[in-house]
Amino acid sequence: MGNGLPTTRDVFLKIRVTADEQAIVRVRAQSAGKPVSAFIRDLALGSPLIKAAAMQQVAATRALNPAVLELRKIGAMMRGLYPKQDAGWSNADKRRYWSAMETLLQKAYAIEKMSKP
Repeated sequence: MGNGLPTTRDVFLKIRVTADEQAIVRVRAQSAGKPVSAFIRDLALGSPLIKAAAMQQVAATRALNPAVLELRKIGAMMRGLYPKQDAGWSNADKRRYWSAMETLLQKAYAIEKMSKP
């Protein structure tokens, strides 16, 4: 290999991912023209070409979805509004707050999922 690492690959590395993550990894590996194992290995070991391609895809995804970033900012602001101590919020007020937060997060995830390759 030229970097002092053994060339015989007889050790398996297992990782858990979601089905969506697996699909994304496969698409990105295919885009790079590599098998999944080589793509992940090159990325993990610092291959500049794979790393640059992955960073370009991440930047492109973020550029396509400013709405996701805005929704997350709103969520962060809402989190800051939640009272730290008992501020006279009833249980119904708290349920409405958390329901709004959950809806906001679901919308952000749905937009983000639609934009993934």
